[in-house]
Amino acid sequence: LTKIKMLISLLILMQSIVVNYAENYIECGISHYLPAALYTSVGYPPSYTNAMASPYSMPWNVIIEAEHKICGGVLIRLEKITNSSNTVLSSSSCFFEKFGMATNHANTKVHLGVHKFPSDTNTVTVGIKHVTSTPYEEEMIKKDIALITLQADVEFNEKIRPICLPSINFKPPVAHKYPLVGWTLSEISKIKHIPHLLQVPVKIIESSNCAIILKEFSDDDHICGYFSDPYMFNNTVLFDYGSVLISLYQKNIFVIGMLSAVIQIENRTSHILLFSRISTSVEWIMRSSNPSSLVDFHQFLPSSETEVSGTMKKKNQQKKPAKSRTAKHN
Repeated sequence: LTKIKMLISLLILMQSIVVNYAENYIECGISHYLPAALYTSVGYPPSYTNAMASPYSMPWNVIIEAEHKICGGVLIRLEKITNSSNTVLSSSSCFFEKFGMATNHANTKVHLGVHKFPSDTNTVTVGIKHVTSTPYEEEMIKKDIALITLQADVEFNEKIRPICLPSINFKPPVAHKYPLVGWTLSEISKIKHIPHLLQVPVKIIESSNCAIILKEFSDDDHICGYFSDPYMFNNTVLFDYGSVLISLYQKNIFVIGMLSAVIQIENRTSHILLFSRISTSVEWIMRSSNPSSLVDFHQFLPSSETEVSGTMKKKNQQKKPAKSRTAKHN
């Protein structure tokens, strides 16, 4: 009888732990502060306060401050069952002084929980332990992604949270606008005096058209687009490396592109934005992390299980025989 009571007590304790964990678990891609719902054109002359992100509404965006360079990036969580992370996704360009010459990141700092820089509120600053980056070759814009391991885990709170990753080979539809979120703090951009995190809409261009416009374009490696705001389209404000293109799936925000280049169209004043495609790098990201760790597969969006479930439901409702076919991934 005593053993039975002990077993019941243990089960109750375990249930309490599970319930407590579920109540306190912080999902990826969900902000405590509401993101901006509407975008107002910067106008002319440009007023970049119109392009400011709502304070702390993008709690995954970070600042990477090196001795001679400032970049952006986003906090991600690869391991499951944890409300902390030591992993940041950024641009490999941030860690090369010249092509083929990696920088020493011993004195590089990563600032989290920041909306303005320099910040006028408490932030978390952590050093870098290790950087794994994709190849960065002269005159060849390929994948431009760096996986940063911080010196310590950072606990999540209202101003620091992880963004979700895209499902493998996810390709964003071109009929929508997607927010580009990032900083303009580098030496070139400082003349604009924009200390706040910016959020501006970008229209994605069909990949076949991107290939015609940009000789550097690769459908597997890249996404290309342009500022939907005409005053931004012809403007020279430069977003820093590590700025990200994001999307919303149900209630979660996930990253779909990492800014690689802003390319001026020949004989025009307009610019095309080139992004490294994250969905085709998910496997590389996982391999570059700890392969033996428990992965939070629920962070990969859109959820393939949900899509398959929805598709099957529609087929069942139609009650028509369907020919079997092999799934094809683009």
